Amino acid sequence: MNPKTTLFVVSVCTQVVQPGTSLAVQIGYGLFMLRAHWVWFSLVTVLFSEPRLRSRMLQRQVVLNRCIGGVLIALGLSLALASAAEQGSQSQVVAHQAPRRDFAATTIAE
Repeated sequence: MNPKTTLFVVSVCTQVVQPGTSLAVQIGYGLFMLRAHWVWFSLVTVLFSEPRLRSRMLQRQVVLNRCIGGVLIALGLSLALASAAEQGSQSQVVAHQAPRRDFAATTIAE
């Protein structure tokens, strides 16, 4: 079993399945994920066990690893920047809000 796949499925399910989602829809999601993973890993097995493709991939493994690493770093940076921008915009909204006046206290004192 691949723990990364399990974490991926759990993360997708927590985003898609809500407390009110019917059992039939949940089963449908599960079957879809099962089939998608079966197809993906079957393709990976067939394609990467082909001797010529495997040989080419192993010859270019350093370049391939660097490219994948670059993509993952870019994804991480974009998530970090998006999170920082979101936190910054929330703090600006709080800073620019006018102080609340208690209407009842104001009218009595005036």
